[in-house]
Amino acid sequence: MEQIVAKDVTMRLWVMGNNNGRRGDTKLTERDPFGLRNLPMDVANSESEQRDIFYTNMAPALEVLRAMGALPIQTLRVNRNSFSGRRLTSPVMLWSASMYAGLLTALWFAYSQGFVTTLNSQSFETTLIGYLDLAYHLIDLAVPFNNWREARLVAQYMASWSAFQSHYRVVTGRSLEVNFRRRAVVLTVVLVMVTCGRETMYQVLENNLDNYLVLLTYWYQALLRDTMGLTWYLLCSLLQKTAQSLTTSFQKDVDTAVRPSLVIARYNTLWLQLSRVARQTGIAMCYTYGFYVLYLFLMTTVSMYGLISCLEQGIEQRVIYLAGDSLITGTELFIVCDGANSVTREVGLTFQGKLLDIRNAPISDKVEKEVDAFLRAIELRPPEINFGGYVTVNRGMLLSLGSMMVTYLVVLLQLDLSKPQILRDAVNVTSPTTTDDVSA
Repeated sequence: MEQIVAKDVTMRLWVMGNNNGRRGDTKLTERDPFGLRNLPMDVANSESEQRDIFYTNMAPALEVLRAMGALPIQTLRVNRNSFSGRRLTSPVMLWSASMYAGLLTALWFAYSQGFVTTLNSQSFETTLIGYLDLAYHLIDLAVPFNNWREARLVAQYMASWSAFQSHYRVVTGRSLEVNFRRRAVVLTVVLVMVTCGRETMYQVLENNLDNYLVLLTYWYQALLRDTMGLTWYLLCSLLQKTAQSLTTSFQKDVDTAVRPSLVIARYNTLWLQLSRVARQTGIAMCYTYGFYVLYLFLMTTVSMYGLISCLEQGIEQRVIYLAGDSLITGTELFIVCDGANSVTREVGLTFQGKLLDIRNAPISDKVEKEVDAFLRAIELRPPEINFGGYVTVNRGMLLSLGSMMVTYLVVLLQLDLSKPQILRDAVNVTSPTTTDDVSA
């Protein structure tokens, strides 16, 4: 038992950067500015620490994306806490490229002839539906390509969770217990079954089941879209539950600490690392989820327009499908924006509230100084999720997209209502010319 405790103390000093020697030096510094040696030891959970919380909770959704060739990142078998991404000769990259080539081939044989017919159609509704079918599969083409570009950043982001998990144990003396894997498995299985069943039912109702390539491409499109939404939901849940665990541990240690100023200083460094992980969520997946949000906005807008236009002809199969599609894409757009907003609130505002409670209580000057430094750090480094600095993801973005959607719907509906008048004007303009030609 003493050997295990000594080994754990050595690991703590190394992780916190208190080893002043070069790599390979075995001499540990005697300084302990954060009071790590006085932390409670939780040796019983030393084995469970090896289980990476990111992989444990995110694996069901990530495995689906990896099987679809949309996530060329592999977990190293030597250590579940290590990830590797985008090596051209790696099996996952070769699998992703093969799936992408097969998808392009299937899309070409399934839609090339129908799209040419759509372009030559004089009907506005037919043309719109044709472009809508093409827009459905933009996500198939863009997401794997964007993930190839960002695979290295995503792998580094996944590995940063392992570093935070180790830092959490160093600072708190406890293992980070966040486990919702069972819920993730259930949601993933239900999503796959419902998505594939819904697309199959629609193709059966359209009497299009004989064209299996169309069915396969719709399966892929819907499953990729919905799995990306589930992945974002699970990722935001992981950040929120981690922040809740950090807040609970902080409150417990501050209440029982002999030197609360040291506890606050330790948790300041830990919170800064969690805030950085939250910010890196949007940066590492900037183009992938940035396109995903634009795609959801486009599909929601076009589906709503198609739904309103088709309602004039009564309730039909296409109306039901468009209503369901607009509901799904709108819900997923809400999940992206609300999930990021909840992370910002849980990591930043909730923890800030705990510090303000301490600040307003009778405390010593040293504790007050550490609390002020902590509050300043939260203000300077807010845990906001943004897509590469282009846009901050929160509920405000959802309201902006909603107002833009209403504007586009009004313009499209005005164009739709003005079509009969445009046709009558065209007939009136061409009628005199036709009469003169006949007289001549």
